[in-house]
Amino acid sequence: MLIILALLYFSLVSTRAAPLDIIGHLDIFRPPDLLQRDCECPPDQRTIFAIVWNCIVTITLCTWSSVHPNIPGPDEGRWKVTWRSIKLMLCGLIAPELILMWALRQWRGAQYIRQKVHELCHVNWTMTHGHFVQMGGFTLMDGDVSKGVLTAEKFQELLRAKKIDLPTISKEEIEDRSKGDGLSAILTIVQTTWFIIQVSLRLKQHLVVTHVEWLTFAVAVFNGALHFLWWQKPLNVQFPIALALRLDAPTPVQDAELVSAPHDRRDIETMELLDEPDRAMPGSEHRVYQQGSRMTKGFTKLMSFISYPAKVFSRSFDDIAAWKQVVKEEAMRVPTFYGAETGSYPRIQQWFIVLFVSVMFAFVHFLAGLSAFPTLNERIVWFSSTFAILFVPMLFWFTICQWYQEPKLIAKFSPLLVGIYILARIFLFVLGFTTLRCLPPGALDTIHWPNFILVFTGN
Repeated sequence: MLIILALLYFSLVSTRAAPLDIIGHLDIFRPPDLLQRDCECPPDQRTIFAIVWNCIVTITLCTWSSVHPNIPGPDEGRWKVTWRSIKLMLCGLIAPELILMWALRQWRGAQYIRQKVHELCHVNWTMTHGHFVQMGGFTLMDGDVSKGVLTAEKFQELLRAKKIDLPTISKEEIEDRSKGDGLSAILTIVQTTWFIIQVSLRLKQHLVVTHVEWLTFAVAVFNGALHFLWWQKPLNVQFPIALALRLDAPTPVQDAELVSAPHDRRDIETMELLDEPDRAMPGSEHRVYQQGSRMTKGFTKLMSFISYPAKVFSRSFDDIAAWKQVVKEEAMRVPTFYGAETGSYPRIQQWFIVLFVSVMFAFVHFLAGLSAFPTLNERIVWFSSTFAILFVPMLFWFTICQWYQEPKLIAKFSPLLVGIYILARIFLFVLGFTTLRCLPPGALDTIHWPNFILVFTGN
């Protein structure tokens, strides 16, 4: 919390401060026309350091606080849980559409669980209850024997069969288990809103908005949608609640019933690449390590390392799209990208919503491309990357619509498209910072607040 407060404080007070001495005379941080003998910054100008710091603080707060992971397994240590959160944060930074798709599924899933509980038990559950179920908030106990985590599908089936009683936990009790820090969320909202206001006022006053600020603006708006979808989802709950099978259950519960209903088997993921990266490599690559020359082994390892990010995000995409998923028998937690099945809400519609947001996301980058670039090549790379992040989600959506019943065919295209998307996002982030070495005139001018006050008051 103290770190977040410090970051927020410095991001707010450093908008007109002079750059630190450690920056020296590196052109990447200062344009040539600002290299002066003294470090005094004119009162009507900001510094490169202030721009970079403000953007980094905003991006960090947005990506870290917006992702709400599911409940970890009982045998997972703190480091493993933290590392999973870091990888989710990176996933949200590089491929925010994936996280948005997951959040949208869980938001709709929480609504669906509420409706089902009301139909079966005539009890008005909240969205918090629905989120708690699908994040693995309940495990099943048969006497002293644990039967594993209850997925949303298992929970509904057992509740319908009257083999378990509806939990009486209240919304306040669930929130008490949540490790979410209200102050951190408020600070994130304040910092994000403040940044969006700054960018909006710069556009209003016809001041230059740097490329890295455009990138941060897009991330802030995108993560605002995540905060809305996950606002009532508990954060960082560490332990589930055990539910006991009823002794007077109509029929004994078989292990096969606890895995999932037959119509759900395709919808819950077995393997998660983010949790066990070694499984990313096909078996043929493992066999190559056992034979061949050292050069062949080295080349294979190098190619596996290079393609690993694409495989990670491709597997994440498959998990979120929920093709051919099966929960392990007596698994102690739900998969990372798990979301409850809603039946009447096709995923095609969810993809259409994500596609619309992706178009808006790419449009922000297109607006950023209209600003001046140091070189023509950088402008070309920027627009090429922008078109990539625009058309890759479109191709995914078109592929899903055309071959929704052929997941293997879709899976063949995933690594290639995901790899293109990752490269495009990396290029955009790199260009966002490298273009700071040569900013156009007026890029360091500060907002004229008296004009804003006059406009706001209507004078």
